[in-house]
Formats: sequence, C-alpha cells, structure tokens
Amino acid sequence: MPGRPELVEFSAAPDLLPALDAWRTWLATERRMSPHSIDGYSRDVASFLEFLREHLEERAGVAALAALGVPDFRAWLTSRADGGLSRTSTARALSAVRNLFRYLERTGRVANPALASVRTPRTGRGIPKALSEIDAVDLLRRAAEVAPQPWIGARDVAVLTLLYGCGLRID
Repeated sequence: MPGRPELVEFSAAPDLLPALDAWRTWLATERRMSPHSIDGYSRDVASFLEFLREHLEERAGVAALAALGVPDFRAWLTSRADGGLSRTSTARALSAVRNLFRYLERTGRVANPALASVRTPRTGRGIPKALSEIDAVDLLRRAAEVAPQPWIGARDVAVLTLLYGCGLRID
C-alpha cells in the first residue's frame, strides 16, 4: 500500500520475535499510532537490539532483556552520542525502548526495573518564537484594556512595544 512504511526487521533471538510483533500490533490497535510512528518506534528499537547484539555478542532474547542493567542502557546511550546522534533523537529512541519494556512487563514477558533508573538525555530548550504582527497588536490592545489604571496600561504598552520592537524575549 503506498504511503505505508515497510516493516522493520528486528535482530533478536527467536524467543523475542513474537513479542516484538505483538508489541507492534498493540501500537497499531490499542495505542492507535500511525504507521509512520510505529515505523519510527520500530527503527529505534531495532537500533537498540542491534546495539545489544554487538554489546552482548549475541542476539538479545527475553532473558537478556530482563538481565540488562543500568550500565548496559547507558552504554547504548553513549554509543548513540558517539555516533553523532542528537540528544533529541536519543530521547525519542529511549522513549520507544521504554514503551517496549512497559509493554513486555504489562504482558508478563519481561520485567526490568533498571530502565527506570536511566535518565532521558537533556535536550536544549528552544528559543521562544516571536509573536506575529497581528498577535503583537492584539497583545498591546489587551494590555491597555486590562490595566487597572490608564497610566499602568500606557506603561505596559510602552514596555511591550520596546520588547517586541527590539526582538527581545522574556523567558
């Protein structure tokens, strides 16, 4: 079907593959995720499983996922950083892996409390977006209207005009 991504193949032990397929089905049916979101989650989990194959020197199965410790998860995060992947991308991948582990625990397949101890990489806060001209004019009008006294409204309009005109932002 056009527009639908092909299913990502997982590099995992045979005992884990049915659980991964069930997880993808659950994402589509229960969580009602779009095919593109499922594809993104699948790619992130496939990347994690590929890392584990090299890290553990074997394809990860149910027992291997249950035995992972905080150092294993941190090694994965470090490998992503060393590979030049952004913190935002890594945070999304960690979210996908956490989603998989929650599903596996909920269905009684794998319980691994170590993942809860791993912090999500900090992502930089974006720069606040400037107001459009229409929004700025509306803000100035409202600032004057809501002021308890006319001089306060005039002051607020002057300060807001200065901030907007100079491109300054208040965080």
